Amino acid sequence: MSSKSKLFLHLVALVFVVSMACNNVSAQQIIVDPDQMGADDVVMFVPGIFITIPLPDPIPVPTFDTGANRLWVGNTSYGKLIASGGAQIYTPVAAIGNEQSSVGSMSLSGTGTFFEVSFFMDVGNFGHGSLHLSDGANALVDSQLLVAREAGSTGIVTLTDPGTTLDLNSDLGVLTLGSDDSSDAIINVLNGAELVTGLHVFAHKPTFGEAIVRVEGSGSRISGISTEFELQDQLYVLDGASVELEQIEAVGPGIGQVAGEAVVQVAGSESRLDIGQALIIGNQSFGDRRGRLIISNRATVTANQVFVGRTLNGFDNGSVMINGGASLHIDSFINAMPDSVQFTGGILSFAGDRQYTAGLFVTGFDSILTERNGILTDDETLRVEGNLDAQSPISVLDATLSAGSITGMSNIDLIRGRVELSNMPLEISMNSETGSSMVVSNDQEYFVVHGVNIAADGWLELDGGVFETSTIENSGQFRSTGN
Repeated sequence: MSSKSKLFLHLVALVFVVSMACNNVSAQQIIVDPDQMGADDVVMFVPGIFITIPLPDPIPVPTFDTGANRLWVGNTSYGKLIASGGAQIYTPVAAIGNEQSSVGSMSLSGTGTFFEVSFFMDVGNFGHGSLHLSDGANALVDSQLLVAREAGSTGIVTLTDPGTTLDLNSDLGVLTLGSDDSSDAIINVLNGAELVTGLHVFAHKPTFGEAIVRVEGSGSRISGISTEFELQDQLYVLDGASVELEQIEAVGPGIGQVAGEAVVQVAGSESRLDIGQALIIGNQSFGDRRGRLIISNRATVTANQVFVGRTLNGFDNGSVMINGGASLHIDSFINAMPDSVQFTGGILSFAGDRQYTAGLFVTGFDSILTERNGILTDDETLRVEGNLDAQSPISVLDATLSAGSITGMSNIDLIRGRVELSNMPLEISMNSETGSSMVVSNDQEYFVVHGVNIAADGWLELDGGVFETSTIENSGQFRSTGN
């Protein structure tokens, strides 16, 4: 192609198409359709011309490299970029929907299709932008990805299908959603796709609009083991999806800003939210910054530390609700306001050993039981993986108490429900904590993994109740009128 032809392409092409087709081979193509771009950018596009440039033979994988220049898709009016079939695009800076009233869209599809931004990228800067990756396409943003950055903007990022990934450099990457004014920012990770986050994620709650992150479908994943996520609006983990982060702080925007709360919802069997360090629901130190965590339908949330609600000046602005067989597992400790954690129909689980001592000004594990007056009810399940030291009475009424072992069995009153012991054999004798006799009546269940030893002076009677165990060593008396 002559230099004159190349100049003509730079000046007049609205649509730049690089395409190929041969026998039984899918076409690899890049279609670039930005509108009028600045003279210092990749090309100057003038509306009305469509030019096709055929590839030479043998056929290379097409590459679109802007060099040191920027890539704008939809600068002042309308623009579109489509890449598929193994196409590759490289640029230091990209903006989709750059100026006010502009509309830009970028779509990448197919295994081997790749897009790299070495510095930063806007999806909806002042305008309306969308980025869509599917069918195994991959993208890498080395520094910052900003979605709906300015007032009046809209940004939508959608990843779908297994093998599709958007990677933010784990050492540098920052993902920012929304503005403090009016904007709509949405991240969708669907049907087995993956978003790899970097150091920070900020999801602002605009005065008008929303900032939503949705991860949905089996195999869909956000992974960011070093990522701190500040959420002011909404995060959904649904239907078998998973999210792995270092820390999440779900707090509303606070006094002086738009009213509302940050909401994290994890729902569906095999859906998971795993937090390496702190899970913060509601702010701990200043302002009425509300947060809510909902775990339902057999989903699982794990965290090393959990903070729920503000603990200073009497504000209670955080809540956790666990139901439908879902679970919250805590490795280290929980700091929660009274009555801020509800697990009717759900499981609240703790690693290691725990001690329960009722008191007026208790925190952590003690507060969970103290605020219930030591009563587990309404299909609640409280689980301690290690030893539960019951210094104060615990009543089980239509609930489950589960522990590896229990010190202070005499303080456990099973009225109606289930007690589980996974690491400790149960001894029934004059000198044991259970005493010399145990009667398991209607609506009472014991599950003891490592067997029961009925000493010569002991007596176990099943009077309509259920006692499950691996072995019974019986030197004393055993009688069953039930199960």
